[in-house]
Amino acid sequence: MLSRISSDIKSLSLTWLMLRVYTLLCGLLAARIAGTSFTRVWERWDAVYYARIVTNGYSADDGTTNFHPLYPLLAWPIAQITSSPILALLFVSSIATAALYLFFKRFASLDYPEASAKIGSLLFIFWPISYVFYLPYTESTWLCFAVLCLIYARQSRWWAAGVCASAATLTRQQGLFLMIPVAWELWETSGRSVKDLFKAWRSWSALLLPPVAYGLWITFRSIALGSFKPDFSSFGAFVYSTFLSPASHRIVEGQQFMWPWKAMYVAIQRALSLSYLNPWIDLTFGAIFLLLVAMAWRHIRPSYRLYVVVIVLVSFSYHTGMTSTGGAYLSLPRHLLLAFPVFVGLLPRLERWELLLLTSCGATMTFLLFGYFWGRLVP
Repeated sequence: MLSRISSDIKSLSLTWLMLRVYTLLCGLLAARIAGTSFTRVWERWDAVYYARIVTNGYSADDGTTNFHPLYPLLAWPIAQITSSPILALLFVSSIATAALYLFFKRFASLDYPEASAKIGSLLFIFWPISYVFYLPYTESTWLCFAVLCLIYARQSRWWAAGVCASAATLTRQQGLFLMIPVAWELWETSGRSVKDLFKAWRSWSALLLPPVAYGLWITFRSIALGSFKPDFSSFGAFVYSTFLSPASHRIVEGQQFMWPWKAMYVAIQRALSLSYLNPWIDLTFGAIFLLLVAMAWRHIRPSYRLYVVVIVLVSFSYHTGMTSTGGAYLSLPRHLLLAFPVFVGLLPRLERWELLLLTSCGATMTFLLFGYFWGRLVP
């Protein structure tokens, strides 16, 4: 058993190393062709703001308050050594990705044999959108905490799960949704008994950690940066100006939450009116992910189902405006990636097709990576 675990760690570590070297070489090639610096080709979209936070901290006037603090905070000491915020952010993403691979394998092993769990990990690793793990973005860091949170929940280590959910929340606000599967697992552990529920109040109090962490971040942002400007003109405006950020529209003008069917209709209409690829990539991978959810549904734990449904509904309800930045579903595939239990539920369906899937997914990942470098595709 120990030798098998050691072998899996070695193979996943080798996979991580190969992909990290490969993505760096792609960055070098893109920089050489474009005649620019290596760090410049990684500085796209959200990475610009994270680099700005690492360098200058937060400001109420430049859109940085839209981004949560843990990821740039982890990169800050490394930036002091390298004098490059982008390299520091890449370093944090790289280390988080290495840890994520090992955690995800362990997560899949909770429900499947070791060999099957390894295949599930590879499907997750080579899912085309997973190239974002190697960008100066938050996905790998957030998922690292999120996967570990659900592992702890399955082990009934509620306070450890709460701490991990809090760390995920301080990385991006979707960490709050992790309370849903943790609460369900705690309810199951209590035997679905209201009496036992009250007896376990110390365990349930761990669920307060993520909202408290989020509240502290909002308080700091509001008081220290003077960014508390509640807008009571509508419920959506109030949510954006208080719980999210009043600077949200500095990043993408016109973004809002609407009913998912309405947002999808608007996104399709927007894609039909544009002549470039990004909106269709968003819609295509969004549709594929819905298919994956349907295929995996029977094999996902009830607590995971609730979480997946919430992530999918919120992702498809997020309308990113009609400006020239692109389609009305910017980053939809990246947001759906947070519904990671789907990849575990797919194992019984896809085990015999893993080689074909890994090959095609790896090729598509390369295409999207170069699209990020050259075409400024929104990840």
